[in-house]
Amino acid sequence: MNDSVKTVVEHFAKRVFDIQFAEIHVNAKKKAVDIDCRIVSDFISCENEYCSHSTPHILGNCKWWSEGAIEKFESLDGTKRQRREAYQDGKRVFNIEHQYPLGIIKEKVVNKSFKSVEQVIDYFIRYNKIVIVTAEENAKLNAKHKTAATIQEARSRYKQNGIVVRRFDMANLK
Repeated sequence: MNDSVKTVVEHFAKRVFDIQFAEIHVNAKKKAVDIDCRIVSDFISCENEYCSHSTPHILGNCKWWSEGAIEKFESLDGTKRQRREAYQDGKRVFNIEHQYPLGIIKEKVVNKSFKSVEQVIDYFIRYNKIVIVTAEENAKLNAKHKTAATIQEARSRYKQNGIVVRRFDMANLK
């Protein structure tokens, strides 16, 4: 992780840590954590300080893809941009997914589970990444349970659907 991204992660980790103890309604805490985590996940997943939350930007810069999405991307014709932004039957071919749903960290914040900013940083780095999956994989993930309440459930959800995530850097492609 480069220094600029690390600075973003550290800044937002402090905010999320402090939100645990704020005297505000639970819904406001969850909303604040949701927004902050989405910002951080973009930076961590794209590994770039010049990050946008736009779908085309994420599809072009995210470093974590399912093996199925990589295979699908490689099977499509066209430029890198045309392939990553492809549509079939009026729907995007690729979806942006949090492998570890944001609801997990929201509950941790509500329950004041983080004992230090460093724990939040560690959580962000381990679990606050986004993954590019195929539309078919996304449908499978949502068929039984649209989300997961724990890290173990999230892992199991991917494993049960045969979804393997690995690093894929589109910048290295021709």
